[in-house]
Amino acid sequence: MSKTPEPDGLPALPQNPFMTPMQAAGPVGQSVRRRDPVAESRARQYLAASKIADAIEKALAVAPPLSPEQIKLLTAMLRAGGQR
Repeated sequence: MSKTPEPDGLPALPQNPFMTPMQAAGPVGQSVRRRDPVAESRARQYLAASKIADAIEKALAVAPPLSPEQIKLLTAMLRAGGQR
């Protein structure tokens, strides 16, 4: 998988939609050891997204089907990025 540079010129982390939280934690540790705060911030964003995706997958696996209104509400929450 190739890593294309981000607009800021830094290499992008792999954009693997199936990355587990454990896999996403590796780049955090690497950037901390390198003392690279920009890379650490980006790696922590990927880790947070991975944890959120994991939680969503687990919740949907045991939940009954969601209504269109519920899907819209959850989508709005994700689009807002945690802002209320």
